Amino acid sequence: LNQDIKQFLAPWAFEATGQPVLSEKMYVAAIVDFMDELPYVHHIRALKIFKNAVEVFDEVIASSEIHLLTSASDHSITVFEYGK
Repeated sequence: LNQDIKQFLAPWAFEATGQPVLSEKMYVAAIVDFMDELPYVHHIRALKIFKNAVEVFDEVIASSEIHLLTSASDHSITVFEYGK
């Protein structure tokens, strides 16, 4: 899941062209939708996203037009047993 999230947030880092996509914002709902569609994810209990150590609830916005939205190098993921 960690790798899939990184690839979703920064697909250019995994392609041969390596050209970053400059986007001004990313919606938290889009990240939830992506994870929920993965065949091995049954349910998302909670999602917390942080930008500069501040929790973000609706959208992540680039600090300026020269900043690049990208993935953290690692994500904290807790897996719960199905049904619990």
